[in-house]
Amino acid sequence: MKILVVEGEKYMQDRAGKYLATEGFLVDTVQDFTVARNRINVCEYDCLVLDLALLGGRGFDLLVELKSIRPNTGVIMT
Repeated sequence: MKILVVEGEKYMQDRAGKYLATEGFLVDTVQDFTVARNRINVCEYDCLVLDLALLGGRGFDLLVELKSIRPNTGVIMT
């Protein structure tokens, strides 16, 4: 399973990414809204762990965009 962790706080981003990787998931992590937006447009993820407060934008706006292009992607909002 491929997961994208989109987390505004660097510490939480690192911890979540490391934990999920040790559990056997393929994990990408980003902190910035624009980078996350580019990733969801280029890569297919099975699930996003999505923070509401991001650098450069809102997690909710990213969720709306994700669901318009990849409606079957799972999302966990934090």
